[in-house]
Amino acid sequence: MRQQVDLSQVDLTGTMEDGIYIATIKHMERKPAKSGNPMRTLTWAISDGPNLGREIRYDNLVLSGINQKGDPIQPIRLAQLLVACKIPFTCEECAGGPGIQDDRIHTITIGDGTNGKKRGHVYCENGHELRIDFDDDTLLGASCRVEVATETNDKGRSYNVIKRYLSLD
Repeated sequence: MRQQVDLSQVDLTGTMEDGIYIATIKHMERKPAKSGNPMRTLTWAISDGPNLGREIRYDNLVLSGINQKGDPIQPIRLAQLLVACKIPFTCEECAGGPGIQDDRIHTITIGDGTNGKKRGHVYCENGHELRIDFDDDTLLGASCRVEVATETNDKGRSYNVIKRYLSLD
């Protein structure tokens, strides 16, 4: 049977327009980064609007370790993701030490070099430099707004990346 289908709005380039979208974590893979550091690779699905269902893959979050320059990795993107998606985590100092869980939804601040807070370091709402414990399974199904941009690789292929995570509020 013949069927008529309107393909006039189909974008075969594979990328969405840069912008802010509501998205949900559809898949998570635990694997080491090329450096051997622990990493989570997320696949997001756009959950609203004209791009509903489109995926953004390979959103890599390196959790800890040493970068190529020999400096400790600052997992600021992980902290932003936890806060934007309202994922509960434990601030070890607030809870009373490692291994003690409080699994609350925290707010974070980033130090600006004043009030005893180191520039660029991440702090909980009680002013403790964050060392956290969280269940990465809670990432699956979590939603937030994501800022999407387009990048091009060395072969000229364009793809979408997530630049930052924003709260739904």
